[in-house]
Amino acid sequence: MSFVWYFYSGKDSHALYQSLKGTLVFLHDPNTPELLSTSIPTIVELVDLLLPARTPSKAGGKQRFDRLCSVLGEAIIGRIWIHASRDIATIRATIDQVPLLVESLGICAVRYLKASLFRPSSHVLFAEGGLSSR
Repeated sequence: MSFVWYFYSGKDSHALYQSLKGTLVFLHDPNTPELLSTSIPTIVELVDLLLPARTPSKAGGKQRFDRLCSVLGEAIIGRIWIHASRDIATIRATIDQVPLLVESLGICAVRYLKASLFRPSSHVLFAEGGLSSR
C-alpha cells in the first residue's frame, strides 16, 4: 500500500486524483516513462480505495468507470499516444499499464472498448517512426 491511503477522505482525495492525473500530461522529458509508470498505478489504487469495484450505489460505479476510462481514453490514448508518439520509452511505459487499467475496469472494459472501437477518431495505428492517429 502506498501513500494514497492518507488521502482517503473527500476533498483531499479529489485534489490528489486531479494532481496525479495532471502528471499524465508531463511529456517530452527523460523522466516521463518513470513518472507514468509510477503515477498510473497510483491513480488506479486511489480509485480502487475511494470507489471499490463493488460500489453499492450506481453513482459510485459510474464515477469509478468515468475516472478509469478518463485515464485510459483521454490521458493515455488521447494524449500520450498522440503527442509522444515518437518517444518509444513513454509509449512502452503506458502500454505496460494498460492491463492494470483493464483489470480494474473489469467487465466495464468491454463496455469501454465497444464504445471506443467503433469511433474512427479513436483509432491509433503504429506507423514508421512512431504512432499516428487516423
